[in-house]
Amino acid sequence: MDHPEASASAGGNGYGITMTKYDAQQVGATLGGAEFTLYSVNMDQVATVGIENARTRFETAKTDANGKISFGTRDKAMSNCVLYQLVETDAPEGYAVASPTWIMLKGSASDDEYQAALTKAKNLVVDAEIIGDAKKDEIWVYDNRLAGSAVIKAKKVLDGGTFKARQFSFALKNAEDKVFQTATNDAEATSPSTSSTTRPASIATPSPRSSPRVPRTMSRTTSPMTRPNMRLRLS
Repeated sequence: MDHPEASASAGGNGYGITMTKYDAQQVGATLGGAEFTLYSVNMDQVATVGIENARTRFETAKTDANGKISFGTRDKAMSNCVLYQLVETDAPEGYAVASPTWIMLKGSASDDEYQAALTKAKNLVVDAEIIGDAKKDEIWVYDNRLAGSAVIKAKKVLDGGTFKARQFSFALKNAEDKVFQTATNDAEATSPSTSSTTRPASIATPSPRSSPRVPRTMSRTTSPMTRPNMRLRLS
């Protein structure tokens, strides 16, 4: 079945959609460099081969410095009454990809034709929203920042003498030297520290109450979801 090209509605270029990419944790902050691929979905094939195998790539592009991206031009317009899936194929560094967005444009199609296609599409995407002409130029997609945790164990080793609990203090800091957490050593001279952060962090220690020059050791484990650039400085 041939589908007519989408006709113009308020805003946009009249041939497709416009999307803006936002940081989900910072109000109004847009994200450039996010890669998206727009697919058309053959709804008649989904039941037998699944959505991924029923898709045809329409176009791939990246958001600009203002977080905006458009699909569809006069020479390559999106079609009416066709289900489209907008997929983030590559998120900016430090962010997780967003869930797919579903679109179906009405354009110049009749109400009956559009409602029939929309009903079929809703049965395929279940509870997901399907964006129509009214919002086609105001599609907002939000990326969540990646989060993770790191467990750091720092240990001072004296050449001579006996450690006392709380003899040394430790501070966990970020790249801007902001202290996120402090801790003191136990009787074994070990000071574990756990931090959850979305930004690279460093750990440093101020001078102890008594300051013998000592060798130092450190062990570190990190979660696979984050890549902290941590370092330990003991004095």
